[in-house]
Amino acid sequence: MSAFLSHIHYWLYHKIQYLQKINDALIDTYQINNPNCLSLIPYNQPLDQIIDLNHIHYSLNNLIQDVEHRNTLILNEVFTCHTLEQVKTIYFQLGKQESSPHKNAIEAFQNMNSYLLDGMPCDQGIDILM
Repeated sequence: MSAFLSHIHYWLYHKIQYLQKINDALIDTYQINNPNCLSLIPYNQPLDQIIDLNHIHYSLNNLIQDVEHRNTLILNEVFTCHTLEQVKTIYFQLGKQESSPHKNAIEAFQNMNSYLLDGMPCDQGIDILM
C-alpha cells in the first residue's frame, strides 16, 4: 500500500487510460448505445483528482475493474454484429499510433507493457522469462 502517488501509480493510470481510449474507439466506430458501456469516470482528468488519495491502491483497483468490465460489455455488443477481424483493425490502428522501433524482443515487450493493462503491478501478472 502507498501513502502517496508515485511513478508506478501514474504508469498504471496511463495503462487504464489507454484501455479507455480503446473503449472510446470501439464505441465510436461501432456506435454502441448501451448506457452500461459508457464511463461515468472522467479518465481525461489528472489521477489525483479522480481517486481517493487515502486509498490509492483500492481506488486504482476500482478504476481497473471499471474499464475492464466496460471493455467486456463493449466487445460483447460489437461481436453481435462484427467479426474478430473487423475488431482487430481498431486495435491494430491504435497500436500503430503508439509504436516505436525496437532493437529486440525485450524492448518490444517493454513498449507493449507500457500500454496493455494486466491488473495491479503488485499482482505480477506478466513478466519476461529468460
